[in-house]
This record gives sequence, C-alpha cells and structure tokens, in this order.
Amino acid sequence: MRGFIAQRPARTTGYTAGGYYGEQDAQLAKKTGQCRRGRLMAQKVTIGSCELWHGDCREILPAIAADAVITDPPYGIGVALGVTSKGSDGGMWANVKIAGDETTQVRDEALKMTANAKAHAVFASHKAPMPDGFRDLLIWDKGEHTGAGNLAMPWKPCFELVWVRGEWKGRRTSAVLRYLAIAGCVGNRNDGHRYHPTEKPVKLMEHFVSRCEGVVLDPFMGSASTGVACVNLGRQFVGIECDPVHFKTACERIEQAHAQARLFA
Repeated sequence: MRGFIAQRPARTTGYTAGGYYGEQDAQLAKKTGQCRRGRLMAQKVTIGSCELWHGDCREILPAIAADAVITDPPYGIGVALGVTSKGSDGGMWANVKIAGDETTQVRDEALKMTANAKAHAVFASHKAPMPDGFRDLLIWDKGEHTGAGNLAMPWKPCFELVWVRGEWKGRRTSAVLRYLAIAGCVGNRNDGHRYHPTEKPVKLMEHFVSRCEGVVLDPFMGSASTGVACVNLGRQFVGIECDPVHFKTACERIEQAHAQARLFA
C-alpha cells in the first residue's frame, strides 16, 4: 500500500530462516507484494488502510517501515494451551501449541529487525526473559475469571506483562491496564468466543494505538485485534501472520471492521 513502505528507506538486509534477506528480495516485496521463502511466496493483501502479509515476519520485515510496533509474539515458554473456546471453523482449541514458542528467538529476531520504530509495546510472560533494550513494564489485568497456573496455589496468574519503550503520548495513568480477557466473556464476537487462542481485546489494543503516532506494525498479527483497533481509530496498519487459518480470520475481521466504519462514516 502506498505510504506504508516509502515513509522511511526500506531495510534491505536482515536475517531470515533461510539466510540473509538481500536487497533484491526487499525490492521484489516492495514492487510485487511478494517475497521468497525457498519455493514459497509470502503474499500481501491490502484492505482499505491495512496491509496484511501472510508469511514469516523475519522474511517480510526488511520490506516494511513503520513508526510503532504493537505485538503479541510467541512468549518463548513452550506452553500448551487448554483453551476450549470455539475457533472460526467451529472446532475447539485444546492442547494448542504456539508456533515458535519454544524459545524467544523468533521474538528477539523480529524486535531487532524493527529496532528503528519510534515506539514498541510487546506482550510477554513473566516466565520468559526480558527482551533486550526494554526496561519499562505495564501489567495487563485480565480479570479474575482467567488464569490457571499452579493449581496447588490459592492464587491464579490473571495478568500478562507488556514491555514498552520509545515515544508514547497521552496523560500519565496507571501502569496496570484493566481490560477483560476474551475468554468467558462477550468479546469481539457475538457468541462471546475467541477468534484466536491468545486473542487480545480490541479495546486493549486501542489503548496502545491511541498513544502512538504513525503507521502501526504487528509482526505477529494473529487474528488482527491490533489491526481492528487501527481501523476503529482511523490509523494505517501493517500486519504479518504465518498461520494460514489465522491469516484468513485476520482478513475477514479487517474487512468487517472497514465495513462497519463505512456505515458510520
């Protein structure tokens, strides 16, 4: 999408799963909306103010320039979720494993490749090491109905961490953000179920989008809660997702968000 990539010089080299991403690959991605991954091609879909990429973020990021990064990456704790909410296909999530969650390598590589962004907000677990270059921390209070943790203890971890750095705006408020998690409550879907096993509430993502400037990037887009927040607030968005099912869901949600925005335009 015009304006997303050209606002700053494109990063022309970077590490990918298959080696180093060169200038030719970056130029190919900019011109055609595609980039090489062996024999595969990462595909770009443009919907209104949003640019959505399907592929490995480490191979796509050299062609992207953005002002703020708001993302929920794999935490690097090797968790197997016991989620029972319905997926977009009507199935159930149980013992779900998150791609790239064995270590923080994927998270750390993506953050290194987006280091030039003016602001970062990165969701994390207290069980994982802090990402390099961060020192300020927010707490997302998800509400008492969530959390499992050690069932032998009389407390449950109904919170997540958000590491932040860079330039943010707005009046100073509490570093504890209280937004109900999607699980077990009426969230972004009429039936109250989640689109994604680790889905974040749109209102929570709007909190961050409203406090940064410029184009927002989410290199671990999932079902695009960050993108929907951007549409709701009239902001440009770039999202990347490697899972084809979640990418399809993200495209559908962004389409719906734009359609709803047009109704009230």
